[in-house]
Order: sequence, then structure tokens, then C-alpha cells
Amino acid sequence: MVGLTGAVTDITERIRAMQALRESEQRYRELIENLNDVVVAMDLDGVFTYVSRLSNELLGYTAPEVVGRRVFDFILPDDHERLRAALGGPSRGFPTATSTRPWPRTGACAGCGLRAGPSSAGAE
Repeated sequence: MVGLTGAVTDITERIRAMQALRESEQRYRELIENLNDVVVAMDLDGVFTYVSRLSNELLGYTAPEVVGRRVFDFILPDDHERLRAALGGPSRGFPTATSTRPWPRTGACAGCGLRAGPSSAGAE
């Protein structure tokens, strides 16, 4: 062997961008986790992909109990048809707003309401 050949690439900007993204995600997470509302994300089939920690205080369900399950497991049966129609609507997702009543673990609605709208978060 006589020598080596190589290349050097400056990735400083990529590292800065990744750090800025991590900081932005942390701020967003802190904002969501400190709201006085339960914040959820679900896919187009109505399966929860995220639930904020307040779900345990307000509804009696921990995030691990909810994530991966369908929204129909957590709303009053009388509201299933309305939500089913919204999920199967023209955009195959929620319309501008859908309201329904959650079904807390206690079985009492306790004046809570679920209002949902479309999101592109997590879209690929």
C-alpha cells in the first residue's frame, strides 16, 4: 500500500439542524404535557398513537393503556355512529370538528367532551 485517499465533509449545519429539531420537539412535548387538557393523536383508523399524561388524571387511563387501542373503546356507545361517520368521511379522517363524549374509567362523563380535527402531524 502506497497511501490513502479520503474525503472530508463538513456536517456542522446538519448537526445544528438536528439539535434545533431536538430542542423544538422538547418544547412541543413540554407544552403538550403541561396543558390542562388531554391531547391525543390517532391514525385514520381511529387508533391512538399518542396520549398526553393528563389522560390518567381526567379519564383514569394511562397512556400505555390507550395507545394502540381504538377511540371507540373510550367514547360513549351512543356516540359511536357519529364518530364512525366522521372517520369514514370524504377525507378519510376527521372533518373540521367532531364532538363526542369520552367514557372515563369511572363510567361517568363528568362534563368532558372530545373535539377533534384533522392533522398532518406524523403524515409521511
